[in-house]
Amino acid sequence: MTEPCVKGSMLLGTVVSVRRLRDSGDLPIGIFEKALSEDTLALFDERIIITSWYPMWQFNELQVLSWEHISNRDPDKVREAGALSFKSMAKTGRYQQFEYAERAEKANSKADVLRDTRLITSIMSGYYNFLEVESRLDPETSDLQIIYENAGLYIEPLRLSTEGFMTAVSRVRNGTTDWTSKRTAPDRIVFTLPNANLPK
Repeated sequence: MTEPCVKGSMLLGTVVSVRRLRDSGDLPIGIFEKALSEDTLALFDERIIITSWYPMWQFNELQVLSWEHISNRDPDKVREAGALSFKSMAKTGRYQQFEYAERAEKANSKADVLRDTRLITSIMSGYYNFLEVESRLDPETSDLQIIYENAGLYIEPLRLSTEGFMTAVSRVRNGTTDWTSKRTAPDRIVFTLPNANLPK
């Protein structure tokens, strides 16, 4: 079975943020040594290759430390970090999906938004080798949904930052709504864009 991994392009920002916190001296070095394994600490001195895969457990160690000491357990700060992640990646020019999101005509219909949701799905699927991602209209509510299956390793700070990431993409495309999310099972997360906020 393939080890669950994250792409270096997604890992990089978290490594930089946590390394900056360590180098600032604002926290005792012992906190980092207690929270992070030797392999994860070694990432601070490595060049993160954005096209390479890295173990998901290392990413999660960094995410938990960031949640505790950078975001201070504030969900809105984590969402803001997710939105900034989208903006920084879009600026690199390395991702065709981001270029499309910024250059294509704005989403003016529900069909356009569903197409954009598939764009988000393709973006996010490329960062993790273990997630099963599906986009759909909820048959009962007509809410737009992106469903992550096999998401047991997708911890809560990541769920919140993904809300921010998806919202940033949607605002570029249709200028409106925030995504929300809920873990409906230990290994399943449902991200939702309410029907009331979709173009008619």
